[in-house]
Amino acid sequence: MPVHGALPRGMMLRNRAQETFRWGCDSVNASPIGRVLGGSDALTRLRDHAARLVRMQRTVDQVLPRANRGRVAVANLQDGELALHVSSAALAARLKLSVPTLLTTLQNAGEPVTGIRIRVRARGEMAEPPAEAVSPRSIGQGGKQSLQNLQSSLKEDSALARALGEMIAKSR
Repeated sequence: MPVHGALPRGMMLRNRAQETFRWGCDSVNASPIGRVLGGSDALTRLRDHAARLVRMQRTVDQVLPRANRGRVAVANLQDGELALHVSSAALAARLKLSVPTLLTTLQNAGEPVTGIRIRVRARGEMAEPPAEAVSPRSIGQGGKQSLQNLQSSLKEDSALARALGEMIAKSR
């Protein structure tokens, strides 16, 4: 017969600090929803897998040239093979050239990647990254004078002379 106030055999009373430690060391996981989500092995594995994919996306973005960042999406990691989705075949061809560097970087970061597979996603399935704002560049007085000299040495009706004229007019 249990004594009044005693717990059934096998149960332990945990305080909030112990519970926080058990569920992942943050106070959110000590909340009731954290206990529900953290209590399932399947959900815990899913959360860990999603966190790993996010880490790998950051690593991939750091390795890629600036123009390609945001155009390559880490899709999945299964049996050591990392699946990357790209928006075009041209980008896939360029990315294949950097696979050895990318693979080495991910492995050095401690990720369990043994191979990389690149797939082209159809239009509309991948969101294009927002275009970067291009800031206008100014042309110095010496550069402007050189462009004017070049323009005056060309035929007036040539395409190059017209383009130089537009460039000079737009310069600050």
